[in-house]
Amino acid sequence: MVDLIIVESPYAGDIEANIAYAKRACLDCIENGETPFASHLFFPQFLNEQEEVEREFGIERGYEIGTAFYWTSICRVEFNFRVAFYIDNGWSPGMELALEWWTRLGAECQIRRLTEGSAANGSSQIDTPDEERA
Repeated sequence: MVDLIIVESPYAGDIEANIAYAKRACLDCIENGETPFASHLFFPQFLNEQEEVEREFGIERGYEIGTAFYWTSICRVEFNFRVAFYIDNGWSPGMELALEWWTRLGAECQIRRLTEGSAANGSSQIDTPDEERA
């Protein structure tokens, strides 16, 4: 069975550092035997993040792709669907919106932190949003 993980992590701000962090988060998923998808690494390859219309388009398409994966996982048993919020660099406004979106949809959400050496040995710390906010 495939574990499909939507990766949510900061993008705006220090974009170069945040891209490197998102890549480490994706590697962490792979090392945990999961298949990651990070729309914030995909869409900026051809959409201009500085143009609000293009940025919003990318965010909406990311939700649509994730939602399609979510509903497919409900209807079929070939894979599990989860959303992982990597928060070592904090919560961005976009991540807060994403948490609202995925929670409202009913998706399983996890809060993850890369521990020393993770993304090299799959040793991230995993909590639920409720545990994180307690």
